[in-house]
Amino acid sequence: MAIVIPVVLAGSYHVKRLWRGVSGGQRSNSVPTTPKRSASRAARSADSKQYDFANQVKKTFANAAAERESTIATQPPRKYANAATQTDISPPTAQVLQANSEGEDEQLAPQDNSDIDLEEHEALDAQGEDIARSHHRLIFDGEDENDYTFGPIRVVQTFDGVSDGAALLLNMDLTGHIQDALRAAREFQEAEAGADDERMRLWDLRSEIQSKISICDYRIAVAEESNSGEVDTIRAEMENLTLFAKDVKERETMADRRLEDMARGLRIYQERVNAYLEEAFQHANLIEPPSEEPLPLEPLDLAAEYNDFCDRQQESGDSDFQRIDITANNETALERDPDELGPEDRARIEAEAQFYRAKSAFQDAQATFDRRLGDCDAEAQVSHETQSEFDLRWFQRNNQLTRELIKAEDEYHNAKAEAISVGVELRGSDIQSTHFADRSDDGYRESYENDVMASVPREKIDQWLDTIPDNPQVLQSPEVVSQEAPSDEMQLGEVPVGVSRSVINETPSDRKLIDKWREMCEQ
Repeated sequence: MAIVIPVVLAGSYHVKRLWRGVSGGQRSNSVPTTPKRSASRAARSADSKQYDFANQVKKTFANAAAERESTIATQPPRKYANAATQTDISPPTAQVLQANSEGEDEQLAPQDNSDIDLEEHEALDAQGEDIARSHHRLIFDGEDENDYTFGPIRVVQTFDGVSDGAALLLNMDLTGHIQDALRAAREFQEAEAGADDERMRLWDLRSEIQSKISICDYRIAVAEESNSGEVDTIRAEMENLTLFAKDVKERETMADRRLEDMARGLRIYQERVNAYLEEAFQHANLIEPPSEEPLPLEPLDLAAEYNDFCDRQQESGDSDFQRIDITANNETALERDPDELGPEDRARIEAEAQFYRAKSAFQDAQATFDRRLGDCDAEAQVSHETQSEFDLRWFQRNNQLTRELIKAEDEYHNAKAEAISVGVELRGSDIQSTHFADRSDDGYRESYENDVMASVPREKIDQWLDTIPDNPQVLQSPEVVSQEAPSDEMQLGEVPVGVSRSVINETPSDRKLIDKWREMCEQ
């Protein structure tokens, strides 16, 4: 016999089917159907289903009532007694109540309630309330869309079996997000608990490896002093241990990275649930709506902040600190009042600010785009979607990130061109098309040619070229001083590839020849 219990949803009584044989549905792993489609499908078979189900409910309640009456008739009435006074505190039986209702002259004698234990009555009342509430609770054995509302998630009034109260309507999508968030939270807690132990085990292993490396270093020094042939073997062992230590360190990093990916996936699921809850709570006036614009922050006053800083330094007991007042702005100050700026200066300041805003947005979009593969892997570890649903969602996500990156890059280049046109001086990678900043050891850069060509005095060069005849005679010096190149008396052998050799250390007597050669070169 299938078990049925009455349930109150949105103010009306329904009968919740608990067993799959009755409900015939469960959560599907395919793409969920729309509420409109499900509603139309349910409407087509509503008459037949309601008729059959109503008959089944009537039979079930009739059978349950018959069984309950037969059980009450065959069993003696239960009696309750006060444990301390042994006083009967049993409620009146049905026969007594019937006699009271039929006989107007027969009155029950007033009962002495002085010895009744009120705590026992309160316990019985609490137990009765729990039983009454249990008849309005749901226990699912499979679920489908018809088990939930097709409307928005809202806080509604309901009856819990004892009193009226508030309840939250659920739909199929919200319950799926809640289930995913709960499963992800469990997996994250288990992984976090195991990560601490694994981190300690890897740290102990790496410490032991470092100890072995130190021992190998000492063994190499001893073997070199004794001219032992084990030096190469010990060095090979030391190199293997060094690689092993790096591998263990990489395992620690990967464990931390996996934990971060799981935390990122958990945060994504929680944000989806919070979006539903925030909408419902705002509609019920249980939480204030978020402010559309952040509260403006007043600019900090330089003089006031500086005085506070000086006070803190003096209160800290810094004897070397000397308080010096800041010089007020004057005509020679670098800063100018914005009201005194001309149109060109204002345009340059606005273009520079717009350029750096566009640059920051472009960098954020680039970072989000580069992080997309890691985010996808993190969600894949905790996602309970089907493969087709997951791939479709991330295909759309990749398209969105690509469009945002292209838009941010175009805005960055437009802002850069506008800033250069109004005379903003850009620095670092902003003046290069490759976005690579200069380094002190970069050497020659092709973009230097533009600056060099711009600084060349072309007029003077053209005037000098005009003074030179078209067919100049090449004059040769009548005296050509010939000098024989000094010969190198040092005899040096060829050094193989990968081998270093010091001539001074091997042949100290050649030091004089090296000094002589240096003097000849310096002349």
